[in-house]
Amino acid sequence: PPLPLSAADILIALHDVDPARDKVPLKRLIESCGECFERPAAFPPEALAAALQKMVEYTPLPLLFMRTVIQAESAAPTLREFILGLLRTLARRQARIMDLRHP
Repeated sequence: PPLPLSAADILIALHDVDPARDKVPLKRLIESCGECFERPAAFPPEALAAALQKMVEYTPLPLLFMRTVIQAESAAPTLREFILGLLRTLARRQARIMDLRHP
């Protein structure tokens, strides 16, 4: 039998859904992600951090990534420094992209 998905895998899978491609209403996708934050026992800070760490590497970022970052910081204030690190990573990536476009 297949192994159960981890909490991080579930959150990542929700972010892999494309509302247009998969014919899932954006509101439903937002609600589904929100349900994860309503269950801190199932989605502890470590799981949120693991999911965000993987998704920050995606190009382009998932549609709801920044919304999830904000929700994660609200749901798990202990992730504040980790989230600041993610934002620094995104800022550096954007700076590199801009450098490549404007040498």
